[in-house]
Amino acid sequence: MSLHPIWKQQLTLVSYGNEFLQHDVPLSTFKTHSIFLQQLCAFKDLQQQHLLAQHFTVWLEGLKRQGCTRLSLHHAELLLDHANPNPNVELLAYSHFIVSHHGQQRYAWICGNELAEWYPYDHPFEPPVSQHHSLTETIFWRYALPPTLNAKIDEDLKAPKWAEIQSFLNERIFEHPLAQGLNIPMSGTPYMGIDKSICLDEQGQWLADVDYLPLIHSQHIADLAHQLLYQFDALEEKLAEEKQQQLDDTNVSDETRYALRNFSQSFEDLRIRCITKIANHHSTAKISQLIQESAQSTRTSPSESAKAPNSAKHTFGLIAVIVVICVLGYYFGL
Repeated sequence: MSLHPIWKQQLTLVSYGNEFLQHDVPLSTFKTHSIFLQQLCAFKDLQQQHLLAQHFTVWLEGLKRQGCTRLSLHHAELLLDHANPNPNVELLAYSHFIVSHHGQQRYAWICGNELAEWYPYDHPFEPPVSQHHSLTETIFWRYALPPTLNAKIDEDLKAPKWAEIQSFLNERIFEHPLAQGLNIPMSGTPYMGIDKSICLDEQGQWLADVDYLPLIHSQHIADLAHQLLYQFDALEEKLAEEKQQQLDDTNVSDETRYALRNFSQSFEDLRIRCITKIANHHSTAKISQLIQESAQSTRTSPSESAKAPNSAKHTFGLIAVIVVICVLGYYFGL
């Protein structure tokens, strides 16, 4: 599953959508959100293949009328064992999908392309350049989730331990030699998802009907979430530069190339999983939460290992190895 830029629109829909569904925040406050600049999002039913909503505000209003109480974001691997029920729609292998919660029923909203019945080729159709338009079109297809997935969905909704997640990310990603010297904004800077210059015209004037807003609703401090997203972007940029340097340098060893490839893959996988946590739990993704959790951990009882008999040392060593293997699954829902 590749991390497609659509995750930014998905995160925004979940964050602002929940404020609308749960707290009646007016749609007008984010209807012209900058992350949707030159983006056209439509929403269709996968089974019947008909249009449900031609804009995300219409979609949110429809969800609310139908009793939707929450939106959440999930790793696309949850759907790997489920077949596409409509051969006329190509579901895209993006990293995330949105879920809308309607009491006992839940619906996935999966990105995909509608296939033309009379177009027989495998490659996408390309119209003449003169007929191109600047809008990027994304269709979200509604798919009724079977009850068998409820447990996995609920697992993603359990409150995360941000101090442990931060410590794990530091150990596995940010303390790695390839992640040193990242250039990120000062703590507390909201994550906007796009550069401000994109919202300006050729004369440097602000584009009409565009509000430069963060991806996470300002109702929530979420300074830890913003910081992590900036760190992810900075590391992605640095790894891209490193890959380009390796392509230009024919003297780089195979071992060095392999190490970069492995680290990049690990980073992308953890990033995908962390974005899921941020989307569903950004209200608690605060630096103050880290301090609170760290303080609680220091007040724990003395180590049980001090009470254990010496003959158990080898057993504890084996348990430690198992814990290291399983820790990724514990933190990120593997």
